[in-house]
Amino acid sequence: MSRVLVVDDERSIRITLSEFLASAGHDVVMAADAGDAIAKLTESEPDVVVTDIILPRTNGVELLREIRTLSPRVQVIMMTGEPTVDTATEAVREGAFDYLYKPISKEAILRSVANAARVKALDDEKVELLEANYRYQESLEKLVDERTQALRETERRYRRLVHHSPDGILISCQGRIVFANDTMATLLGTTRGRVVGTDLLDYVHDDWRDVVEERCDLAIAHRQSVPRFRAVFVAKTGQEVTVDGVALPFTHDRKAAVQVVVRDITEQTVLENQLRQSQKMDAVGQLAGGVAHDFNNMLMVILNCAEFARDEVENDSPAYDDIEELIATVRRAADLTKQLLIFSRRQAITPQPLSLNTIIVDMKKMLGRLVSEDIAKKYDLAEGLHRTNADGGQMQQLVMNLVVNAQDAMPDGGQLTVSTDNVVLTEADMGRFFDERGAGPGEFARLTVTDTGAGMSPEVQKRVFEPFFTTKERGKGTGLGLSTVYGITKQHEGYIEVASALGEGTSFHVYLPRLTAAQDVAQDEAAKTELPRGSETILVVEDDAAVRSITARMLRQLGYTAYEAEGGLEALALADEFPGDIELLLSDVVMPGMNGKRVAKQMRIKRPGIKVVFMSGYTEGMINKKGLAGEADGMLQKPIELRTLARCVRAALDKPS
Repeated sequence: MSRVLVVDDERSIRITLSEFLASAGHDVVMAADAGDAIAKLTESEPDVVVTDIILPRTNGVELLREIRTLSPRVQVIMMTGEPTVDTATEAVREGAFDYLYKPISKEAILRSVANAARVKALDDEKVELLEANYRYQESLEKLVDERTQALRETERRYRRLVHHSPDGILISCQGRIVFANDTMATLLGTTRGRVVGTDLLDYVHDDWRDVVEERCDLAIAHRQSVPRFRAVFVAKTGQEVTVDGVALPFTHDRKAAVQVVVRDITEQTVLENQLRQSQKMDAVGQLAGGVAHDFNNMLMVILNCAEFARDEVENDSPAYDDIEELIATVRRAADLTKQLLIFSRRQAITPQPLSLNTIIVDMKKMLGRLVSEDIAKKYDLAEGLHRTNADGGQMQQLVMNLVVNAQDAMPDGGQLTVSTDNVVLTEADMGRFFDERGAGPGEFARLTVTDTGAGMSPEVQKRVFEPFFTTKERGKGTGLGLSTVYGITKQHEGYIEVASALGEGTSFHVYLPRLTAAQDVAQDEAAKTELPRGSETILVVEDDAAVRSITARMLRQLGYTAYEAEGGLEALALADEFPGDIELLLSDVVMPGMNGKRVAKQMRIKRPGIKVVFMSGYTEGMINKKGLAGEADGMLQKPIELRTLARCVRAALDKPS
């Protein structure tokens, strides 16, 4: 009799069916789920598998597919207690031998298993006959005259070369594939045997069928090779493969045919796209950096002139409020410049006390332009939200990535909600987060971004923060957006979690630890502290006349003696002629003729011990890239406020030599 594997998660059904089959003389093995069944299958291949359609974790149809892959000749009988046309159709389409409805009588299961076993036996016999025939043919070949031995060896070498060629090769005759090498079969996600007899165009993406069909028709019609083509094939697994190919005329059984030779260039195409994207981002970064440099120079002049003007008017004057508004607007413009640079280069984290509400309010206009019009936007920001110690630029990037992800989840429109609130996380809460490392239990400010999209399955939620994991179509996403959000959250000792269900939308919750009272007080005290002053001599080197003048004016207001130089040569000449000490060089980084780094190097030769502070409109990341961080006693980011200038200069001058 036959060896039968019974798969059902209900123990009573497994035992009952096994007793039926054993009573008829079958050798029966039982399994409770698909994993157990595959293990039993690999240990000793059965003739027949009887499986329930509904199984834990992996259903019967998926098990059927895997059995078909591992042991194509094993016959599979499907059982179900909830029969539908769809499940029956899918089971038969995937190659099920029979489809039985529960409860199943002893006669029905014995009859079905007996028929399946006979089919399996016939298949085995067919394979044995084929193998015997192959052996017979092989024995005949040994009797062939020695004069044909060289020819046979040449043919065998040719076949090896063809099947192991790095290029996929197939021959199509009258619309059907009559030959395919191993490389082509692998590329198409199947076997050579299953490729033969199918239509080449069935494996070609809809957008590329006309191209491939045209090249094949030209090769047959003109009996000559045609120009190379690029196309996208779709493997049986559903994976899209970009190929570079050529169609050549061929003859098969005295009929006109076409030989198609293709090479998988998917990885090359991805690298090309990445290179183009990298080049584009480099160009954007250079443009943004140049704009930021010039724009920050202008902002610095406006900001500092406004601060000077504010100091000249009374606090109760209407002009005072106008100047305060002007200063606030310039600061927002400076933040906007920094925000622009976030898209083109990474910045080191510079945490400072801030409110997530402020970040969101400042980004509303940008988010309004970013999110499509068919998505309704709602902002629910809690009053009295805890402040947190965070990098403003990275918080903007975090919000941006979450909003973009939410928009992508609603291609047909929906509602996007951005909300904040205060929460307390306990020790018991720690276990529910993707990664428990962080600030630990305590008070947090929570940011929530919610969409009304399709939602995510539990399996997707488990991998959602993995780098390069994406459920989007090829070319529609990199899989880095949410991993970046996760990284920023972890860098700020926070937590992140996702709440989602299929068909019910998704919510991402970001928890950032509350700024401690001591940190808050220290920040407030620092703001109230009187500006540090001095009486040393400082040389200001800046090619922008307005920025140079305003910087020197601020230094003089702080009590310093300030001299000005338009460029490096003028600064070095002044250093040669000036009889007294010059304690500090305050120089722009990017200047025509001689940059700030060269000026500082020459100045230290002329005046050993001089302190150096660089100022620039570029990002800190750009300055570090130029290797200037280790060359200076301080760094100032334009536009420079009076308070920032005072503290940086004083710190540099007080720094031990």
